Amino acid sequence: MIDHIDHPANTTIDEIYVYNQQSWGGGGTTGTSPFGKTPEERFGRACKIGDGIMEEYKGTLISAVDYFATTPLYSDLYGILATRVTKITFQVDPLIGTPARYDGKTNTISFRTVTDIIDYNTNEELVHAAQKVMYGSKMTNDIKNFEFEAKVIQDIVSERLGFRPFRGNWGLSDSFASEYEDFIELLGAKKELTEKDLQVYFELLSDWSNPEYKGDIEFSILPILLMTYIVF
Repeated sequence: MIDHIDHPANTTIDEIYVYNQQSWGGGGTTGTSPFGKTPEERFGRACKIGDGIMEEYKGTLISAVDYFATTPLYSDLYGILATRVTKITFQVDPLIGTPARYDGKTNTISFRTVTDIIDYNTNEELVHAAQKVMYGSKMTNDIKNFEFEAKVIQDIVSERLGFRPFRGNWGLSDSFASEYEDFIELLGAKKELTEKDLQVYFELLSDWSNPEYKGDIEFSILPILLMTYIVF
């Protein structure tokens, strides 16, 4: 299971996404989306509503998923999810202990409460869902690579959309934060990853000391999702 944890970074980023969603009045390039003409159609391509999502919050959930489905780069990942036979089930589970969680065994995204249904929580868990498709059984909480890759992907999207602060360097040392920011800015303008880029990526992963995310680092697991869909 992959969690969206209680962390100062999430609080800050959540506020940014709520503000931008209100300012934009919706997601990204909806007029050219291959997943449907309406938010409801796009939601139904990859997702379904499960237990605990009250009627008055269904529109909030559909809007949050639509942001992901219609925002450049995220929309490519949504395309992965839309090809699966089994749809992602969204539900509320007050026992998960974190604001949001993706469970790869059941292909379920759970929110702790309906108030946790916001863009940032949804974005992160949908990235994890795309990772599960890409990596299969290799993706476990025992390996730190996947959480780091998810943060890098989200921060590249933020960089290309002009958002700050970055997610992956929150609360870490000034030197790490600076190196990480430089790397994200570099990848934001990249069309492909070089061998040097991958070296820097794994150096940053090795130094990523976020105490909320435990696990080993597997240098044999390349960031394939990042390499294939985000850096183009």
